[in-house]
Amino acid sequence: MTIEADIFTHLTATTSVTAIVGTKIRPNIAGVNDALPYIIYERLATDPEIHLLAGSNRANTRISLDCFSETYSSAQDLADNVFLALHGKTGVIGSHRFDSIFIENRFDDYIPPKQASDTGTHVASLTVSAWHSVTVPSSL
Repeated sequence: MTIEADIFTHLTATTSVTAIVGTKIRPNIAGVNDALPYIIYERLATDPEIHLLAGSNRANTRISLDCFSETYSSAQDLADNVFLALHGKTGVIGSHRFDSIFIENRFDDYIPPKQASDTGTHVASLTVSAWHSVTVPSSL
C-alpha cells in the first residue's frame, strides 16, 4: 500500500470526516458525479532521509489534502476535522509505521462560478508532512 492509501484508509475510518463527505475522498481528481463536499488528495513529494555512510529507513512524504465545499465555513469545518484526524498522529496506519504526521500549513482558495451559475466552490487546503518507515535496499 502507498502512504496516500494509508492516509485515505485513516480518513475514511474517521467518523467526523465521513459524516461530512461520506466516501468522497479521491486521489488527484473528483469523480464525475461527486457533489460537494469532497476531499482530493495527492502526493507532493517523498524525500528519503539521507546519510553519508548508509541508507536510512525513514522518509518524509508530503501530501496535499484539498477540502472542497459550497461555503467558506463548511470548507473550514471539513479541514478542521481532517486536521484533528491527522495532526500529531503516530503509530501504525495501514501498512506503514508513522513516526509523526503533522499539518505543515493551511491555505484557502476559491473557484469562481461557472457560466450560468452564481455559486463558486470554496477550498481549504492542508499540507501534510508524514515521517514514516521505508525499506532500504540491501544492495544497489
